[in-house]
Amino acid sequence: MPWECYHLYEFLIDDERYGDPHPENDPPMLDAGTIDLARLVERGVGGLLYIYDFGDYWEHLIAIEKVFDAKTGAKYPRLVGGERQAPPEDVGGHGGFENFLEAMSNPKHPEHRTMLDWHGKKFDPEAFYLKRLGKAVCIGEAEEFAADLYENWDEID
Repeated sequence: MPWECYHLYEFLIDDERYGDPHPENDPPMLDAGTIDLARLVERGVGGLLYIYDFGDYWEHLIAIEKVFDAKTGAKYPRLVGGERQAPPEDVGGHGGFENFLEAMSNPKHPEHRTMLDWHGKKFDPEAFYLKRLGKAVCIGEAEEFAADLYENWDEID
């Protein structure tokens, strides 16, 4: 299942920080809604760092590998690929995720039942649900869509 988008996040692009601006941010943060991928490409930006959940601190390096011409009628942004399943929301950072994977992969692990009950189903770390995740990305308003997607995850083909 995808993250539910209720934690703080930021994009680091060169020396600029983008996210949800707030007057108490120190240093100040620019509005993530103003990021334009085309302008980043024009500036020669080849990648950016995305940080989600400042407590668990998930870092993602996003590489801009290739730019395609837009297709008429296509929805953007588009997810075209990826690898592996994201850790569950609030799993406890890298250490918590390692413990979660150990417990979930071993039915004899003392925490197996607890983790299975907490997560609600089996977890395949190698799975990548391109079609399901692509629907979330194309919606554009991830925060508003995340709750419905989370509730109906197994019904999406």
